[in-house]
Amino acid sequence: MAGQTTSSGIQVHRVPASHGWYWLKRGFGLLGRAPLPLLLLMLMLITASNLFGILGILGLVLAKLVVPVLLVGYLAILRQLAPPGSGTPVAAQSTATPQGAPAPGSRAFTQIFNARVFFGWAQGNRRALLAVAQLGLLSLAIDTGAAWLSGYQDAVAAMFETLSQMPASKVPDAEAMSNLIMPVFQSMMTMAVITVPCYLLLWYAPIFAGLHGLPLLKSVVFSAVAVGRNALAFVCHALCLLVFLISVALVTQVLSGTPALPFASPIFLLVLPVVFSVIACALWACYLDTVEVAGHGSIPPQLRDETDRG
Repeated sequence: MAGQTTSSGIQVHRVPASHGWYWLKRGFGLLGRAPLPLLLLMLMLITASNLFGILGILGLVLAKLVVPVLLVGYLAILRQLAPPGSGTPVAAQSTATPQGAPAPGSRAFTQIFNARVFFGWAQGNRRALLAVAQLGLLSLAIDTGAAWLSGYQDAVAAMFETLSQMPASKVPDAEAMSNLIMPVFQSMMTMAVITVPCYLLLWYAPIFAGLHGLPLLKSVVFSAVAVGRNALAFVCHALCLLVFLISVALVTQVLSGTPALPFASPIFLLVLPVVFSVIACALWACYLDTVEVAGHGSIPPQLRDETDRG
């Protein structure tokens, strides 16, 4: 695989397009190594994001500042499970436990749900915290711009206005509800078309900013370069993620037995921690496969020592 090294010692390997599928496949594998802790952590991230929502605009801003910090902590847990250099590229990996990663059922494995690992990346590292917070504000700007361009707020306002004009004693039938929800769903799809490419270019940015302490601009630029060098693999990965999301949505819609839109079924909302956990694990698998950072290829000594004592 060809590689290109930047001034910060980041080397990006170019991989075949088929690796986009392997990242998702290995994402499931990483989740399977510690399903309960990883799902609990993801549930915490989702809950935190929703709780901030009750504070209105202020809560939205706070969520964009706090949730990225929690996401980097989640990635730090994944680094504990599968540290850089712990295996060959995903295309050639076997089902054996990677060297250096805690095996399921071991005492070290039980310690991955550890606050010191989760928050250790930010301890005494204000530069990394600042970069991650700035990354959160950048994502807020992306979301705000996408909502404005898609007309999402107008669609939601129109839906609630129509509902408020309906008699309280009249329950809308399935067709009426579908007509109400469809404009909102269409605007959400438009938002996805706008935001997905942006977030794809920022794919590596949380790792570069949080775990490697690079400033915001370098994290964004290096992430975009890394994605660009593996554009075909990322197209494949994006398609695999899309198929995965649609498949989960359709299955949960059938299981729920309701005429709700695919991504609005009650069961789909319940399995969101699994969906997001797989995506986060696939992000780490992608990083292991394509990126090397000089001087940052191992777990910090204080965390490694703690794991060894376990």
